[in-house]
Amino acid sequence: MRDILRAHLLSQVVNTPTQKKNHILDWVVTPDIDLINNLQVMDKCISDHKLVVFELPYSKPKLVKRTITCRKKNIDNRALSTDIQRAAEDMKNDYNKNLVDTYNRTLKQLLDIHAPKRTRIVTDRPSAPWMTSHIKELKTERRRAERKWRSTNLCIHKEIYRDLNRKLKNAIETTKKYFYCGKIEECVTSKALYNVANTLSGKGGSSSQGSIPKTIPADQLAERFGNFFIEKIANIRKPMDAASSPLPSFDYFEGDCMTMFEPVKKEDVMKIIKTSPPKSCCLDPIPTPLLVIHLEHLIEPITTMINQSLLSGIVPVPFKHAVVLPLLKKPNLSPEKLKNFRPVSNPPFLSKILEKMVLLQLKKYQKTIFWIIFSLHIENFTTQKLHF
Repeated sequence: MRDILRAHLLSQVVNTPTQKKNHILDWVVTPDIDLINNLQVMDKCISDHKLVVFELPYSKPKLVKRTITCRKKNIDNRALSTDIQRAAEDMKNDYNKNLVDTYNRTLKQLLDIHAPKRTRIVTDRPSAPWMTSHIKELKTERRRAERKWRSTNLCIHKEIYRDLNRKLKNAIETTKKYFYCGKIEECVTSKALYNVANTLSGKGGSSSQGSIPKTIPADQLAERFGNFFIEKIANIRKPMDAASSPLPSFDYFEGDCMTMFEPVKKEDVMKIIKTSPPKSCCLDPIPTPLLVIHLEHLIEPITTMINQSLLSGIVPVPFKHAVVLPLLKKPNLSPEKLKNFRPVSNPPFLSKILEKMVLLQLKKYQKTIFWIIFSLHIENFTTQKLHF
C-alpha cells in the first residue's frame, strides 16, 4: 500500500492508532502534507473507531440567506369568518359580470387585514423534519456529559457519556423510523408513494424546481422563457397550418346534441371542492385551505360564478391566467439550455373547479351517446360487459 501511495505522490499523515485494538485503520491521504493542520485523534465513544479531526486551509461555504414574503398562520378564523360572511352577503347584491373581480378583490382585502404580508430574511439550513424536542434535550445532555468527562477524565463520567450516546443513537433511529413510516402510510396513491421515495433517495423535485439558467440575467429570465415557449408552440402549429390535404368529411350526427351547459347546485360544487387537492396558486385571493374552512359562507358566490360561466359559455378572464413554472425534463439535463425545460401551468383553484364541473357534464352527455360514437374502451366498463 505504501508503494501505491508513493507511486501516486501521496502521503498518509495519521500516525496514531484510530481503533481500539491500536491499529491505524482510518487514513488521511493527501498530495501535500502542508495542507493538513492540527490533526487530532479523538475518542468519541461512538464506535470502536476514533474520530480523526484536522484543519484545511479552506473556508466552509456560508449558508445562503434569502428574503421571503409570508403571512402568519395563526389567523383568528372566527373573526375572519364573520368578515367573510358579511362580505358574502354584500356580494349577493352584486351578481353581475364582474362578480369574479369583486370576489377576488374582497377576499384579498380581508386576507391583508387578518394576515398582512411580512418580509423576512431566512437562512437555508439542512433539513431534519424528524427532529424532536426530546432529541434536542438528549443532545444537550450528551454534550454536557462529554465536557464533564473531558475535564475530569474519570471512568464513571466516560460511562455516563457512552450511555447517553447510545440513548441518543437509539432515539434518532426510532424517530426516523416512525417519521418515514408515517409518511409512507399517508400515501393513498402510487404517485404520492413515488414522491416520498424520490425525496428519501435524494431525487426529489428540488433538483429540477430550483434549477434555472445562471447565464441569463434575472430581470430577463421570465421574458426569455415566455418567448421560448411561445416560439415552441408556433413551431408545432406551423406544419399543421401548412398542410394542404383537405379536411376529412364526416356524416351528420343525428342523435341528441348538447347545446348548452346546465346550472349546477351548491351541493355539487361543495363536493368537488372538498374532494379536490387543496393546492393554492399565488393568483388565488386566499389560500385553498382557508377557502375550505370558510366554504359554507363562500359557496353561494362561487356557485353563482360557475353558473354564470356555464350558462354564458364564457370563461372569466381571471380564470384564464396561470403561473407558468419551467421545470427541467430530467434532473441530469443542463439548466443552461432552455430546450431542456417544460412549462408547468398552475391556474387559480376556482379555475380548476370550473373545469371539473364542465368535465362532469361532458361525461354525462357522452354516456348517453357512447353506443354510437365510442369504442369498446369505456371508463368503468370491461370489454366483455360491453360485448355481451
